[in-house]
Amino acid sequence: MERRNVGILGATGMVGQRFIQLLENHPWFNITWLAASDRSAGKTYADACKWKLDTPLPAHIAQMVLQPNLPELATGELPRIIFAALDADIARELEPKFAEAGCAVISNSSAFRMTADAGYVIGPPGLGLLADATSSTVAIISASVVLVSLGAIFAFTSPEKRSVLQP
Repeated sequence: MERRNVGILGATGMVGQRFIQLLENHPWFNITWLAASDRSAGKTYADACKWKLDTPLPAHIAQMVLQPNLPELATGELPRIIFAALDADIARELEPKFAEAGCAVISNSSAFRMTADAGYVIGPPGLGLLADATSSTVAIISASVVLVSLGAIFAFTSPEKRSVLQP
């Protein structure tokens, strides 16, 4: 199976570092794009980030140049899938911009958890489990079992756009 190119928004923070750690050797995803605040954009990841995890910073990630945290300022092609590691206030501002630019945004923030058309990822990234935000816990668990058996990952980009990504 071909790995899908993904980006990490808020890559230099602790959650962004954890996304890198979890996705680095993931069989479905290839990290090709990293973004951070204006303070860090334009620097290499190694220069902008103090790596705090117990695993080594991957060499190719260390050499990546951080992109601005706005889709219209990014150089090159945006990945179709963005893992967002932002504080809720910043997420409310930035995540919709990436969704409007056509990216499926998978967020760690609480900013849109109660939005009717948002989805929830159950478990760590890579399990591929997601259910509607309006579902009860039992329904989410039931749906998760079905999704795992089908091997589907659901990614919601905006109320108008929904996409199903097959592993």
